[in-house]
Amino acid sequence: MKKKLVHPADLAKASHMRPGDPRIALLTEVSGLKRLDRFYGAIEDLHDLEFVEAVFKNLDLELDVTEADLANIPKEGGLVFVANHPYGAIDGLALVHVLGRARPDLKVMANFLLQQLEPLKDRFIGVNPFDQLKSLSSFQGMRQAMAHVN
Repeated sequence: MKKKLVHPADLAKASHMRPGDPRIALLTEVSGLKRLDRFYGAIEDLHDLEFVEAVFKNLDLELDVTEADLANIPKEGGLVFVANHPYGAIDGLALVHVLGRARPDLKVMANFLLQQLEPLKDRFIGVNPFDQLKSLSSFQGMRQAMAHVN
């Protein structure tokens, strides 16, 4: 049986929808999770940066970042990058792909669904963007981020 990356019931619960809600299919399509799920089983045994490299290879995506640009990133100490993520899950993976080389201690605060990627679960600090601002999961994510930066 093929391992599923994110089960529709988990996605429904996380987004406060009922199982079977037609918006779930739209959400998996827009977020890129559906496409990633198609080849996840073939690369799930890879870990960390090797896993992300395989994702980008499977999606035929390339990121062009010079070594000179990466050299501008401090090698140690607290550091925060702020980035918008208009393309869904792939943006969090792009941050790991590029910045993980310069900062092996990199953690990305992102949608908690990215923590479903077993090979990368330790790279992400999960928050639930579908919850209200007063969400316990968002507060926990902020605490984890502060602790990591400290």
